[in-house]
Amino acid sequence: MEILKSNQKLKNETLQDFIESKKDKPTTVSFQTPIQPSKPYDWLEKENIIKQLESDTEKKAWYNQQIRDLDPLYTVLNPIDGYIIRMFIRENITTSSGLLIKPEEKVQSIRPGSHTPGDLITNPYEFSSLAVIVCTPDYEQKLKPGMVVQVIRPKAEVLGQEVVGYEFGYAHPEYLLPELPKVCTDRHYGYCLVPYQRIKVIVNA
Repeated sequence: MEILKSNQKLKNETLQDFIESKKDKPTTVSFQTPIQPSKPYDWLEKENIIKQLESDTEKKAWYNQQIRDLDPLYTVLNPIDGYIIRMFIRENITTSSGLLIKPEEKVQSIRPGSHTPGDLITNPYEFSSLAVIVCTPDYEQKLKPGMVVQVIRPKAEVLGQEVVGYEFGYAHPEYLLPELPKVCTDRHYGYCLVPYQRIKVIVNA
């Protein structure tokens, strides 16, 4: 799969490495514990990479690839009784014959002016059952930031004919929009504040 237009110049080595790793094979989630970053978290640098990602497939792959690069905007938070996590998403799959398969989930809408079921609508939050721990309450001894865990996947929250959020959805206090972001390249996408009982298995420490 060609990631960038042939006449577009790659701007940094980090993006080049990512692109080469995704060529001619389905994207997968890597659980290799990352090496300590050589430079501080830089959202502006991430935005520059996002601008060069052209397709939905590339954006999903990038999101999962960098999800363990924890955002200090969130890691400095101190939950009193709960765990801030960020959900992985289900990536698109390209078969050997070149067929693109997107993970699509349908949920029931509610007819306007009643409580009766309406049409099936697409859930824009394509979460898997995996998440990364972002921060924990002070009393927690076992779960640490950066761990990949398996959780109970949050259900979509529906209002009328639209999915407006998901269970235990969370965003930083500086995020002022009424609905949680639905695009995985948004800095505030995919966060939850969950109780301990929602976390089932440590996948990678």
